[in-house]
Amino acid sequence: MFPVSLLNELGYFLPSLRFWTWESFPDAMKVADRIEHRIKVLGLTDTESAKVLRRFNEARRERRAWRLAGLCAALLVAWLGGRTLKWLQGRRRAR
Repeated sequence: MFPVSLLNELGYFLPSLRFWTWESFPDAMKVADRIEHRIKVLGLTDTESAKVLRRFNEARRERRAWRLAGLCAALLVAWLGGRTLKWLQGRRRAR
């Protein structure tokens, strides 16, 4: 499973390890799903296969965390924008 380990260390699956490019590799998790499916179909239970499956799970968790952080940031910006508009309308009426 050296190729998977190499891709993982280069940040193909884990964006936090990506030091060499800003590209997002949208198909990375599709590739991971195909590899994971193949490992399970073949019934591989060795330590390297288990490590690969663990790395894929870590990558999924990290991607979920980034999506959740982005959603929270968007909600915060929307809330602050609404509060700012409300404050500006209050200042206009006070004049």
